[in-house]
Amino acid sequence: MKTKINMRPTGRFGLLLALLVMSPLVLSAADEVPKRHALVYMSDGTEYEGILQLTPGIDMKMTKLPGGDEKTGTVDLEDIRAKSRVFTFNFDVVKEMTFSPLNEEYLKKFKILNISNKGAEVKKVRVGLPYPVLKPKCKVLFNSGETTTGVLGTRTVYLKIIDPDTGFALETKKFVVRSKYSGEPGQSLEDLVHVQRIKMLDEGAAFARNMVVDFRSFKIASADAESGIRAMTQDTLSRVRVKNDADGKPRVHSTLGENVFLAAQVDGRWVAGWPAEGTKRTELFKSVETEVLKVQDYYTEKKMLGMISADRDRKITVLVRLRRDIADPVAALAWAKGTAYGPNQRNFEMDEHGELMEFYRLSIWRFVRDNETGKMTLMDRGTFNRTRIKLEEDTPEIGIAPDLWPVVMKDDKLIVGGK
Repeated sequence: MKTKINMRPTGRFGLLLALLVMSPLVLSAADEVPKRHALVYMSDGTEYEGILQLTPGIDMKMTKLPGGDEKTGTVDLEDIRAKSRVFTFNFDVVKEMTFSPLNEEYLKKFKILNISNKGAEVKKVRVGLPYPVLKPKCKVLFNSGETTTGVLGTRTVYLKIIDPDTGFALETKKFVVRSKYSGEPGQSLEDLVHVQRIKMLDEGAAFARNMVVDFRSFKIASADAESGIRAMTQDTLSRVRVKNDADGKPRVHSTLGENVFLAAQVDGRWVAGWPAEGTKRTELFKSVETEVLKVQDYYTEKKMLGMISADRDRKITVLVRLRRDIADPVAALAWAKGTAYGPNQRNFEMDEHGELMEFYRLSIWRFVRDNETGKMTLMDRGTFNRTRIKLEEDTPEIGIAPDLWPVVMKDDKLIVGGK
């Protein structure tokens, strides 16, 4: 029978002690470490509640997983994973962490034969019972509402369990959150007991400052910045909120420390900030455009608007307009009706009247490029907007706004455009 521990401080005394435990009242290294009131859920069903912290001086390190699986060629780059964005953070900015399998397999131990015979073929022979290996991925929900999924480096986590009646610390449990778990021969994957979820029970801190947007030349046509302006981080292509503050000025909220791309809706037309040199139809531009058109995607109509090249043309970022062009509306409508759900029998490709709809969007794609062959691998993608459109309508024009570029982060402010 699995034990479930639910240690919740109760009463004023318990709450006071819990707050004292979490407050940095003494300037020691341990007290400067972020401490959070949290629940830790294990894969075997046990759960623990207490005050959570990392080793003093140590942060979490996460390698963000690439977001795109589609491949345009047979690019074989060993450093693809190394080119993914690496985050470091601590528990003070986390709301929840959820672990799920990235890779599960059974392996056997091996021994080498003929290692002492010179000239003989060296053979690797698997022996014994198979043992389980689990490599987890982690989805982190930050206090800002943003999420990131990736592989966490191995870290030791400490949980100080609090007595629910007295508020005194009972014991400190140590959990090792691993990037890879290996079992013993004969065990199953279910025998690998590991942290499955960490849920914070207090508020924590904001990840990054909310920055006022200073438009040097761009004029905001809509008073609703949340619907009229969109932001996406430049490194990880994550959408971030843009919202008017009480003073009416738009702010970009929590960018995980990254600079951003901006897009805006002007007279019903979406435009994005982009460097002018990235719109010139150079030979590299044309080569990249050819590879972009090869990507097999839900959106069948693609138009490349701009390009940014980095790392000697090995890292390519493109701005692209996409549309879902349904080739066989009769078959598509039959499929949509057959997969409709809910009380109104709706499908995402049907409007409220049951009419078939298409979508278009303004997106940014990130590729790794092989300089020798020109072939590219889609690594990540992000989207400013997705809009429904009737089948017979033309795709609305989407363009580039010079006034939305460059975007410079300075003194809690995003300076947009200008010289």
